[in-house]
This record gives sequence, C-alpha cells and structure tokens, in this order.
Amino acid sequence: MSRLPGIRKITFVFLVLFPLCSLADTGSVPHVLNRLHQGRFDAAEARIAGFPDDTLAAKAEKSFLQAFATYWRVLYDPYDNRLRSRFEKQLLEAIRQGESYMERSPGDARASLFLGSAHLLRAQLRAAEKKVFPAAYEAKKSRKMLLRSLQASDSGPDSCFGLGTYEYYADQLPAVVKGLRFLLFIPGGDRELGLRRLERAADEGSLFRFEARVVLLTIYSGDKEHLHDDALRHAGLLLDEQDRSVTALHAAAKLYLGLARPERAASLLAEALALAEEDTDDDVMAALHYQAAQAEYQRFRPQAALVHLNWMLEPGRTVPEELGEDADDLVRRCRLMAVAGEGSALKRMLEGRELLVGGKPAEALRPLVVAAGSTSLPAEFRNRCRLMAGQAADLSGKRTQAQRWYREAGRHNAAALYRKRPFTIQDGF
Repeated sequence: MSRLPGIRKITFVFLVLFPLCSLADTGSVPHVLNRLHQGRFDAAEARIAGFPDDTLAAKAEKSFLQAFATYWRVLYDPYDNRLRSRFEKQLLEAIRQGESYMERSPGDARASLFLGSAHLLRAQLRAAEKKVFPAAYEAKKSRKMLLRSLQASDSGPDSCFGLGTYEYYADQLPAVVKGLRFLLFIPGGDRELGLRRLERAADEGSLFRFEARVVLLTIYSGDKEHLHDDALRHAGLLLDEQDRSVTALHAAAKLYLGLARPERAASLLAEALALAEEDTDDDVMAALHYQAAQAEYQRFRPQAALVHLNWMLEPGRTVPEELGEDADDLVRRCRLMAVAGEGSALKRMLEGRELLVGGKPAEALRPLVVAAGSTSLPAEFRNRCRLMAGQAADLSGKRTQAQRWYREAGRHNAAALYRKRPFTIQDGF
C-alpha cells in the first residue's frame, strides 16, 4: 500500500489545526514543537509537564499543549483506543480551561485561539468517527472562536491558519452535506480564500510554516487539485525551513512515493532514520521503516525492502496492528518479486527501468513497452510500467506516444502530472 502508515485521509491535514501563536513569547514552546517534529513525543510531554499553570492563561495553554502532544501520537496509531480515549479527555479539559479563560478575558485573542483550536480538533475527532452532526457542531464553534481571534490579534498569518483550513475543506464537502448547512447554521467554505490564507500562513507565519506547508502539500497532491508541481514546491520549502526534521522528511517522502520517485523518497527516509534519536517514538520509527521498505520495493530492490520489514517484524517489537498487517503483505510481495523469472514480463520491466534510470531512455522504451503489453505482468505493476514507458518516450522526444502511455497509466498521480507537461530528467526518479 502506498499510504503513509498511521496517517489516513485526513490525518496530515488536521496536523495543522493547532494555532499556538499566542505562545510565541514563551521560549519553551518552540522546543516542544521541535521535539514533536522529531517524533520525540515523550520528551515533548516531559517539557510540557514543567510548564506553569498558576494562571487561567497558563492553564489553558498547558492543557491545550497536552492534547496537542497526544494528537501526534494518535496520528501514528489512529486505531489505538486507549490513545483516542486519552485524547478525548484532554480535549474536553482544554475546552473547559479555554472557556474559563474566555469568561475572564472575553476580548483576549489567546483565549479565542485556544478554545477555537480545541473545538476544531474535536470536530476532526467526531468526523473520524463518522458523527456528522456533532462534527458540524464543533466546527461551527471553532470557526466563531478563530474569527474572533483573527479580528483581535496582530499576528494575522498565524491566526488565519486554522481558518484557511476550515474554508478550504468546508468548500470541498459533498453536495448532500452542503445541503444540510442551513439546518446547522454553518457558514459555507471558500476554496480560494482558504488557499490564500494557508499560503499566507506558510509564507509569513512565525510558528506554523511547517503545518501550513504540510496541509498545502496534502491539498495540492490530492485527488481534488492534482497540482503536483505546487505540492513539490511546498515539499522543498518544508525541508528548507524546518531543518529537515524527521516528520518533514517523512511527509516529503510520502509525496515523492506518490509521484513514483522512489529514489528521492528512499534518500529522504534514510536521512530521517539517521536523524532519529534513541527516544524517537516506536510508532514513528515503524512508519519510517515501512515507508523505506515501500521505497525500496518501488525501486525493485526486494532484499533491501526486506531489511526494513525484518526490523519491523522482529520478535518482541510492537508496531501498530494495521501497520504490521501491511508489513506482512509487503514481505509476501517482496519475495514474489525476488524470484521473478529471467524471461518474465516483470524481468523485462526491471531491465527497462535500469536503462531508464541509467540515462538510456531510447533503449529502455522497447522492454518497457513489451512488459506493459504483457498479460503476465502482475497487475500491481502495470500502471507503473506504463508510466515508465511514458517517461522513456518523453525523454526520447516522442511526446504523442508518451501521452498515450500516461493516459493508460490510469489515476497514478505522476501520470496526471506528466499529461499536463513532459517528464524531464530534472524531475528525477
């Protein structure tokens, strides 16, 4: 499977819904965020535990950060009921503390920010449970608070971050859900406004460039937009601006895998694994190893993939249940790839790929075309083979033939990108 383990359809999107700009003057908060970005969840929670809670503002900040840290854990193991229960309790406490803070300081942008952010996280939790009306109720409360914060705060780029996310995704709701908005008194979304706000947060925000880059990367590479060059631009900026943190490398590698560039993905994941520290969370490590195995598999290096999978499946090691099932399935597929016969269609495809990556597209085209036309090529490789045939044709100056192969490659993200423009060697593999 090509998905990022532990991070499903809405996960990295909602990674961004934690506006903490009111804490910008608190020197410890950047250290907490850095630990979370490095996957060091225990260290982040230990730092938060030492924060003061002697005022209403401090209590609201601390309770929200505690929920925030747990949410990072949930991202990497979303089916752990214990974690989800803990997250729910912490969100309720953050809302309670935020409401107390609001009652005492109704005009304080920080109070609105904490409360709106907590409601937005709770809306996501309800949505993940397929509880449409409770999710809508929480989203409505969130938007009201975040707008109040935006209007009362001087830190516009950070304040409009959660609002930009709301505006975009509210506009993308299915028509049947949009039709219920008038019953719920929920404002409609605005795609263009949402993207403008997110772009501003990414370019000008003081604390949230990471989160803004990730959500824009997710949006632009998704099925709704297919703006893959824009996604790649944000991936590059994400890595440049975040000192190549473990989670930044992970997010960028996910994008490159989706665009059939496993060489680049493998390099980023190797860097992430090298950066990981002794206290990096086990679930984060498992996710990195699984993606690294996926990258090696896409490079048609089954033995290299098995090294990462064997790490995950080592006796006594605990990994998220669904991720373990995915790893077992990938082990099976790696073993099948490793015994591909000399005359098989898969072997021909591997020969073609080696020539293509080696800078010989004209020579690569024939074995790739032969393999792509063979009924014996395993189904999971057919679209990838057609994509590579298109790339070889593009590099050989045969644009019409390339476009035909891209069309036949189906819904592959890279095929969608290269139907719009020719593949070039600068795109990489």
